[in-house]
Amino acid sequence: MKSLQSKTRDGTEIEIIISDNAIKSGFSIGKPTDLEMIVTDKNNEQYQADVFLKSGWTHKELQEIITRTVLSCDVKVKRIQATIKGLVSIN
Repeated sequence: MKSLQSKTRDGTEIEIIISDNAIKSGFSIGKPTDLEMIVTDKNNEQYQADVFLKSGWTHKELQEIITRTVLSCDVKVKRIQATIKGLVSIN
């Protein structure tokens, strides 16, 4: 497992994890993959969002998905953990 962590200007913690399954299956940007996002709000409530990234996705599109997920929350997001799972399902 590999992990990248950062913080936004407003203090939201963002962690992107590449799972062992993704690494074993030869993960690379643009390859179809499942993405699981766990969002923790300021009240420590957690929510899960699952997304299938189709072939050809880019780093910028991943950033947009994470940003839209944070912006769609009714309560301030404290933390988001996005895990690239590898190819788990085919949609």
